[in-house]
Amino acid sequence: MQTTQEALETGFENHHGFWSYSYFDKDGNEYELTFEPCLFDQQMYVAFYRNKDLLVNKVVVKPGYTKE
Repeated sequence: MQTTQEALETGFENHHGFWSYSYFDKDGNEYELTFEPCLFDQQMYVAFYRNKDLLVNKVVVKPGYTKE
């Protein structure tokens, strides 16, 4: 199993502190899944956008699996 950081590094692009995965549908709409840092405790916001508009409320998550 990958750590959260390893999964982000292999599946997402790093954009100066937040991680992003984006794709376009057949109509040219851009969809973007992001992991955005919170200010404390290694928490992140998970957000889902279409054409830069937030589609659902952001959800706060904390990475679970880390290698010690």
